[in-house]
Amino acid sequence: MHNIENENGTLMGLMKIVNDLDKRKEDYIADTRQVNFTVSDEGKAGIVLEGQGGVPTKVFAVNDVASGQIATSAGLDTRTARRLQKDYPRPYAKLINEIHENEPKKKMIRVHNYSSSDLNPHTFGQDGVVRAVVSEKFKTFDNINLLQSTLPQLMESNAGWKVVNGDVTTNDYTYS
Repeated sequence: MHNIENENGTLMGLMKIVNDLDKRKEDYIADTRQVNFTVSDEGKAGIVLEGQGGVPTKVFAVNDVASGQIATSAGLDTRTARRLQKDYPRPYAKLINEIHENEPKKKMIRVHNYSSSDLNPHTFGQDGVVRAVVSEKFKTFDNINLLQSTLPQLMESNAGWKVVNGDVTTNDYTYS
């Protein structure tokens, strides 16, 4: 095997982050009528995913990517939605929830749960962060899948690969 690190050792750091995120990921399939979208007065988005079948209700913060996907799914332009979320948080949340109720869809809600060490029960999003809201038919493929399928070939190659930059696209981490 060959070393494909750079002078900062970023590949191992990147792998550590990807493994941590992989352990914390969960996907939920939900009817939009089970999802209560909220926006704080400061413009921070969140959802309450109503519990069903013995699964408890979950409260999640929503990152910018997922927030844009929620808006797009509701038929709203992302720029307009961001403005409404910031300047008119309560009416915007009411609008999204009304669209969810009147135009129900099945969605896959992709989250990163908080570990017990970083859980803060006094903040909205106590159960984690929604990282994507996609079609229920979405084919899941995460950073870990990409690394697991490409890294062995790169490590065994004689090409002398060198990591220049690595980026985990979750809004949670950036690694260089």
